[in-house]
Amino acid sequence: MSKVLFIELKKSPSKLSPKQRLTLRALGLKKRGGMIIRKDLRAVRGMLNILQQVIEVQQLDQAQAEGLLKEKYSSNRGYKVA
Repeated sequence: MSKVLFIELKKSPSKLSPKQRLTLRALGLKKRGGMIIRKDLRAVRGMLNILQQVIEVQQLDQAQAEGLLKEKYSSNRGYKVA
């Protein structure tokens, strides 16, 4: 099984620099509380280093991460797996 990163935006992006906001957008995070799954790549790790004060990251297996997303989101909201 491949390792993935489960990323959650914990703080509001309102006081971030423009570069950090663009990095958030490139990752696919828009609002506080947003969650995504990304493959564990060096490029993604570099993006996460820029945003370390506003995000929370966990390294999981693919199946664990998808289960965690389904658990956190209610059935009427969608979730994003990339």
